[in-house]
Amino acid sequence: MQTALYNANVPHEYEVVHVLPYKFKVDDQDFIEDPLGMNASRLEVDAHIITAPKSSLFNLNKAVKQAGIEIENIVLSGYASSIAVLNEDEMELGACVIDMGASTCNLVIHSGNSIVYNDFLAVGSMHITNDLSMALHTPLSVAEEIKVYYGDLKEPKTDYIEIPIIGDEDNNNQVSLEIVYNVIHARVEETLMILAQSIEKSGLKDQLGAGIILTGGMTKLEGIRDLASAIFDHMPVRIAKPKNISTLHQTLNDPSFSTLVGLILYGSGKFTQYEIDSNKRLRYKKETNFSDSEDTKEVFETVTSNNREDEFLEELTNMQNFEEQNNSLKENFSKFMRWLTQLF
Repeated sequence: MQTALYNANVPHEYEVVHVLPYKFKVDDQDFIEDPLGMNASRLEVDAHIITAPKSSLFNLNKAVKQAGIEIENIVLSGYASSIAVLNEDEMELGACVIDMGASTCNLVIHSGNSIVYNDFLAVGSMHITNDLSMALHTPLSVAEEIKVYYGDLKEPKTDYIEIPIIGDEDNNNQVSLEIVYNVIHARVEETLMILAQSIEKSGLKDQLGAGIILTGGMTKLEGIRDLASAIFDHMPVRIAKPKNISTLHQTLNDPSFSTLVGLILYGSGKFTQYEIDSNKRLRYKKETNFSDSEDTKEVFETVTSNNREDEFLEELTNMQNFEEQNNSLKENFSKFMRWLTQLF
């Protein structure tokens, strides 16, 4: 995995967020999910590397820290959502998770034991609100209420509603719900068609045995599942809520909070089998996360005694440190050579 990251052609202005291996090859044995403990002379890996612009990550870090919160890790939102909504069968069969949020739609394709493709679309439910505001000439707050209470993609209604007009809130205007339907339907249909094109572009459509899993706030629009099924060539489509965590408030059991619940699960160790995270740390799914207290240290020693995984992880960490030192020496040597060139 370190070699895959080292060999990857990552642009200088981008930062690596995740290195996610999705297929190991042990000698001539292909499609190995977990090679740990196997005997071989050669190990290969295919890894999906997710990057983000350094400037975006810097601004995100700055905004969160100004709110008085320390960042432990940065996680792709689609990755977090997939942790919250996918079950083991869907991961094994292959599934596409689309988190349709307020300002973006995040798409990830999960196959086997990891993410193999991700994409995003800068369109979300707020764009529906903007469309309604412009089409009905009403304030954004009113357009949001109309979307929430009358957002229905099943069939247009002939009823009328009275809404205030921008610039003249004292007088109301009568609007047909058929117009509301047409505006919402057009935007959602366009969004789903672009996402369908992204799935086609991935070349992985035939590997989605579990179909499409939709989550996020936009999925609360009535009839969106049937519309999505028609646009995605009648593939299986389900609307997903995040996994139920007994210690969390029931309010979070809503598609709008899939990313949030996924982040909590990620922090508690519910990530992919292997991963190099945004801190360049190797994570292994079978690790148990404990605090630094003396009681939990004793539990950790009991759980991991007679376990070769610790030795394995320690060796990988040493290799990682060696590689970092080696890269630092190379960089210093390059700077020294440039200095000599300028001097002479």
